[in-house]
Amino acid sequence: IGNQSFIYRSLYYWAKSYYTNLKSKDIYSDLTPVISINILDFNLIKDSDKPHSCYFIKELETNHILTNHLEIHFLELKKFNNNNNNLYEGLSDWFKFLNSKDKLEDTMEVLVKKNPIMKEVYDEYNKFVKSNDLYNGYSNYERDYFNVLMLNEERIKGIEEGREEGIKEGMQKGIEKGIKETQISMAKNMKIKNMDINLISELTGLSIKEIEKL
Repeated sequence: IGNQSFIYRSLYYWAKSYYTNLKSKDIYSDLTPVISINILDFNLIKDSDKPHSCYFIKELETNHILTNHLEIHFLELKKFNNNNNNLYEGLSDWFKFLNSKDKLEDTMEVLVKKNPIMKEVYDEYNKFVKSNDLYNGYSNYERDYFNVLMLNEERIKGIEEGREEGIKEGMQKGIEKGIKETQISMAKNMKIKNMDINLISELTGLSIKEIEKL
């Protein structure tokens, strides 16, 4: 989504990944750092022409970093310029790969000669786009996710226009039911295609036990 609400979406995904680190009977010190990397084809951070931004939790006056458990990166592709950037070479190569569209093979030929690990990147990319299960599964998830967002926005708009409190409660239940039904529908389709159950759980948000019962 090309607007400022993406910041909240990024925080939501980071938080979801962070809390799922804590398994049953674990203690808080068992939590591990989560690094969120957001690749954007639009400009998000205002008043900055930096293609790469990194955020931590810092004390306001001393800049003391509270913890390394939260680290959020934004790679804004449209701000990248091959001839004018202060990125270190490795990150610059990533931007070149991500910005390549029409001449990806030519770009990768150059990048692989400079950095052999880019061959692994290119191989994984091809594996993803050529796998119907992975590509279609993610595409369907994105489609359903945005459909639910649009539905939520319309219902929330109605609430803000002055609906009765009882109606608000009913609408909230309807939103929750709609989201659940979408998750279940997505999971069923993925099971039919024999996708890995852990991947289904990650894409839909359903637990493995819920998926096994479908």
